Amino acid sequence: MLKKKVFIVAGSDFTRRKSAVDSLKKRLIPHKSSCLNFQVYYSRDIELDKLRGLLLSFSLEKERIVVFKESSFLGKGAKDFLYKNISSIVKNNYLIFEFEENYFFLSRDKHFTNDRFFGYIFKNAFLIRTSSFVNGVSIRNLMDAIRKNRLRDSLYILESIFNNAGKDRSFIGMQILGAITKSFSYMRNPVERKRCFNLIWEAERILKGGKIEDKATLQILITKLLLR
Repeated sequence: MLKKKVFIVAGSDFTRRKSAVDSLKKRLIPHKSSCLNFQVYYSRDIELDKLRGLLLSFSLEKERIVVFKESSFLGKGAKDFLYKNISSIVKNNYLIFEFEENYFFLSRDKHFTNDRFFGYIFKNAFLIRTSSFVNGVSIRNLMDAIRKNRLRDSLYILESIFNNAGKDRSFIGMQILGAITKSFSYMRNPVERKRCFNLIWEAERILKGGKIEDKATLQILITKLLLR
């Protein structure tokens, strides 16, 4: 239910966030343009009484979109109100929470993961990531994610590395494969180590063959390694 009524738009690029919100507006209420069915709140400046009056009131437009800008700055009072009344609020409202941070970093921030309201919406809302990759990630970050068996994070970091590689893109695949080989060489279970190395050797053969994109080959390898 909430995934059809509550949306998270996360990303550091303002233009991409705006484009995502505009697309949502057209999709959610395609035939209406009245200001009565579109409200914007800046989370730093929310007056709780006005927010309560709007979200729990009957809308003449029947359906209304409410956008929360800079959602990471929502105050405790606003979050408590939204959490306790979310079921009633979404009967007549679509809620869009904008975050200026990339989801990759938000999902690791204990301020969010341990927060009752943020944790709830991140689990139940429809998520739109407006940035396709993250700057500043490294092969070390990738190996940390692989060692912790975080498949989704590993694939996301891998994509970021390739998107940031520039001129190094032609040989970054073999560098990553070398790091993976070294990491899995420390496995104590001989049966599991053999299985992993068979996968690694097959990936190496494909990389040297050059018929399949390096990133795709490594995505398949990492998936097979971690889904054991």
